[in-house]
Amino acid sequence: MAQFLKEEIRKRIIKSAIKEFSEKGYDRSSIKSIAKGADISVGNLYRYFENKEDLLREVIEPVFGELAQMINAENILSDMDYKGYIYNKLNRFLDLYIANKSIFFVVIDGCKGTKMGNIIDSFTDMLADNIQKLISKFNIGDLINVWGFSRALAVAVIQGTISILRDSSDEDVKANFFQYISFLMNDFDQRLEKI
Repeated sequence: MAQFLKEEIRKRIIKSAIKEFSEKGYDRSSIKSIAKGADISVGNLYRYFENKEDLLREVIEPVFGELAQMINAENILSDMDYKGYIYNKLNRFLDLYIANKSIFFVVIDGCKGTKMGNIIDSFTDMLADNIQKLISKFNIGDLINVWGFSRALAVAVIQGTISILRDSSDEDVKANFFQYISFLMNDFDQRLEKI
């Protein structure tokens, strides 16, 4: 019974932290407000989390751990239908985003200055690795700096995605996102050959 209560309190703290970080950003959020939102004392909150940054990590890691697994490039070359593979991954990404929208915006808008502050750069590098592996699938010999080119494309995808997530309603986000990705990927292999 006691373990159930501890888990319930932990969930309330995380829920309150998500709300606080979403509304105020990490910098302006306070442990006192998070504890109040969880209906516990500040001292009790510190029994569960060492500090505010530890709480931020707990909020972010489950969602972004799953996202990191999705971005993992290991299977991109195993399937000849790379577009189908990519669209499947992107659809899973959007489902994850819709289910965890507030956590995504905590990361996008409010982690600077924390240990989690470089998470967007980390995901950009992972995506660039995927793009580099995809480019190598087409044996493009004339591309001088494949990593630089891949990272530039990854930045475009990440920043474009953030813009779409920020500016689209929940009803329109998938259509807008897939329109953007389709534009970027249309004849990708043929355009690579022209470089």
